[in-house]
Amino acid sequence: MSRYSGVPLTVTGGTDNTHAGGAALTPDLVGPIIITGGNVQHRDPATGKFVNCAFNDPTCHYFSVSSFAQVTGTPRYGTAGRNILRGPGFFDLDTGLLRNFPITERVKFQFRVDAFAVTNTPNFGNPNTTFSTSNSSNFGVITSTASGPQFSSEAGNLTGQRTFWFGGKVIF
Repeated sequence: MSRYSGVPLTVTGGTDNTHAGGAALTPDLVGPIIITGGNVQHRDPATGKFVNCAFNDPTCHYFSVSSFAQVTGTPRYGTAGRNILRGPGFFDLDTGLLRNFPITERVKFQFRVDAFAVTNTPNFGNPNTTFSTSNSSNFGVITSTASGPQFSSEAGNLTGQRTFWFGGKVIF
């Protein structure tokens, strides 16, 4: 079993009023950051069923988006620091089972099954951390499951997709 914390995230974006060119701009931090969990689905109160979140649904934000504001006034960098957030964590349960079957006194057949991501728990990707006043509808929203090399490790694939490997060998 493996449990990982999420990767560090920096909120970027905003208006380049510093004219620094190429600098990673950050917005102002105007309140405490609260991690809300960022569901990609939520229960519809009318039907009681789970439905996909709309991009502008505040119940689907991974963190409190109201904690950030556009930099205004004199040209300066925003007050939001680097790596002030952590993305969603990952969970992985792998197991294996094998059995040796004797064929003769010296020869055995080994059958093996390895199961990866046994619980089939989805691991979600990082939320959108690009702050913009013109297109903030999916700021703070998780829009996909984990994929890509940043979600792989020595423990295996962390996307959450269940996989089985079957194998056999003759031992002599």
